[in-house]
Amino acid sequence: KTGSMIQGKHRVSMLRFVHVCNHTFYTGLTALVLARKEGKCAYTGCIDDSIQKMKKWVASNPWNFGHKLELMNAENAYLEGDEVGAAKAFDSAIALAAKN
Repeated sequence: KTGSMIQGKHRVSMLRFVHVCNHTFYTGLTALVLARKEGKCAYTGCIDDSIQKMKKWVASNPWNFGHKLELMNAENAYLEGDEVGAAKAFDSAIALAAKN
């Protein structure tokens, strides 16, 4: 069924979704880095929005999104000063990515 969807009428929307996911992921990571450099207040909305979208996608497709969400969680924990939580989330991101 998926193969026919990719070849059929849903192909364009599926390809757009890939771009939306990547954009959300990299926008969130960029906001996390900028928040560390410039102060998190200006980027909190973007960070929270990106993480919430990733959580939604993880619920339906953990294989594609789990490691990305864990990386964002790690960066967010580090931003908040939680080095232990960040280390655990980085380890989780690595383990999940290794499974893929």
